[in-house]
Amino acid sequence: MELVCNRVAIIKEGNVIACESMQVLLAKGQMLQIKVENPQQALAFLKSLAWIKNVTLADGYLLVDAPKEDAQRLSKILAENNIFVSELSVKSSDLESVFFGINRE
Repeated sequence: MELVCNRVAIIKEGNVIACESMQVLLAKGQMLQIKVENPQQALAFLKSLAWIKNVTLADGYLLVDAPKEDAQRLSKILAENNIFVSELSVKSSDLESVFFGINRE
């Protein structure tokens, strides 16, 4: 679907809950992927920040639900708390993940 569609509507219980371009919908599923020396310490700290929607730990990486525009801010805040980032990237999502994420809301 991602290759042939330029707009997608998501319907839940007969109501359109999202109708966006493919690019906008996929951007909603982006996460910041962060590698730090002590992921458990970083996980606890990030969960305390009100502007972070969600954070999980997977395969040694923190997956942070925050806009990619906040990557620098996030790195700075972590460093100020002696948590140093060794890797930081934007993890893209597929349409299926976005669909399930929107349906959970």
